[in-house]
Amino acid sequence: MPSPTPLLALAFAACSGGGADAPAPAPPPGPDPQSLPAVPPADLGGWSDPGPATPGDPCPADMVPVPAGRFVDGAAPEQVEMALDWPDLNFRPRPRTERETGAYCIDRYEYPNVKGALPRVWVGWAQAGEACASRGRRLCSEDEWARACAGDGGWLYPYGDTWEPRRCNDAVDPVGDLTRVAGAGAFPGCVSPFGAWDMDGNVSEWVAQKHELDPEHERVVRGGTLWVAVYGHGCMSRHSHREDGPNHGDDGFRCCLDPPSGS
Repeated sequence: MPSPTPLLALAFAACSGGGADAPAPAPPPGPDPQSLPAVPPADLGGWSDPGPATPGDPCPADMVPVPAGRFVDGAAPEQVEMALDWPDLNFRPRPRTERETGAYCIDRYEYPNVKGALPRVWVGWAQAGEACASRGRRLCSEDEWARACAGDGGWLYPYGDTWEPRRCNDAVDPVGDLTRVAGAGAFPGCVSPFGAWDMDGNVSEWVAQKHELDPEHERVVRGGTLWVAVYGHGCMSRHSHREDGPNHGDDGFRCCLDPPSGS
């Protein structure tokens, strides 16, 4: 079993003091959520409504279609570069198993879903859902997000099972450097089998699910950020944050949509 990467080991030691019972590191502090404006409406960042989906073209132009079907999700912690003695169990990936989704559409890029635009961050779970609803969409389910990232075979990364440094924005050092968050589509090799961009690295993404370890308070975030050492990386990377905050500068989201009936 491979040992954690040096960056991961250093980050873990620095943040935890070396003890397995120490708290896991959190992303760097940001502005008080109470001082932040509400998530802007649907026209944020130059987005314009591409028109309704139709049975002949089931997804709007800024979304990609995923047909109904079965897929594989989940991994061992070491496969997402998490330290085996990481103390927070809500940072662990799901067990590997076969799952199933109906047909759906998913945003091509992280919200605001505009090529070249920086992803919207410092946003809570409820705000993310409100922003999607302002476009007639919704937060993706965890299964929808996972399938769109890893494909039906459950790849560890959007492009396969072997990590390729610099293919996605997932190898930034030092941890905490938010200036390295990239605009949508800046990494042309970071495209999933279904055509969704930036699902590994850059920023993690809220999904609709409650976390099973604390469903009253914790909401699931999928995908790694730009720092491997914090949450691991790849399509199977998974953690959670409290629904009521605080918000973080490395958490964003994207939206999903049910295609028209009969498409």
